[in-house]
Amino acid sequence: MINTSEQNLQRMKVLSQAIVQVATKMKLQSTELAEILNIDNITAAQLLKHQYLISEHTELWTSAAYFVRFYSLLSQMVGGNEILAIDWIYSVNDNFNQQTPISYIKQGNLTKVYEYLETMANV
Repeated sequence: MINTSEQNLQRMKVLSQAIVQVATKMKLQSTELAEILNIDNITAAQLLKHQYLISEHTELWTSAAYFVRFYSLLSQMVGGNEILAIDWIYSVNDNFNQQTPISYIKQGNLTKVYEYLETMANV
């Protein structure tokens, strides 16, 4: 039987690894990931090097979960085509004040972009 602390550690590993996978697919540098998740550059660099685990019940946990869901939903919407996903992320969008979605996300609007995608997926 797995105890609670082992389960917590496993969830921390899963989310942290998922963030690394998304950042890799999006070709993000640690400085960009830091902006997106609202963390310092050192923590972002450690996260990308698998030297940091995101703790549950923190603001970072919530942001990271949204970011993974955001990319997962986007990927589903483009049929898993990573090129189309990346093109969308880095293309100017009228719905985000003539900014790219990634720029809008970096300004603290991750949940807004996620909610926009959610709405578009349900149309």
